[in-house]
Amino acid sequence: MRRNRRSWTLELFTEQSELKLLVAGFSARGDQLPAISAAQTSRVELRADLTGDGDCDDANETVAYGADATQTTLTRSSGDGSPQPLISNLVPTAFALTYIDDNGC
Repeated sequence: MRRNRRSWTLELFTEQSELKLLVAGFSARGDQLPAISAAQTSRVELRADLTGDGDCDDANETVAYGADATQTTLTRSSGDGSPQPLISNLVPTAFALTYIDDNGC
């Protein structure tokens, strides 16, 4: 049962992050925005101006995914909200984000 719950949580995280990646950098006004505003091995922050008001301060316009300080829980935060747990019981230091450019490097 535990494995199924973990698989479902990972699937949910993948679906949520894919959606955010698809709209990251979007501006309803057509402005050019950086899709990723922070990129570390333990955290990524995605931004979009969904309302077209020229900033990324509205609900769900800035979303961050990352590991907590103990590296045992994957979290999601939106705007100025506190990080909420998505997946817990990670192996400490096993979570790391890797970024690849257009050339695969």
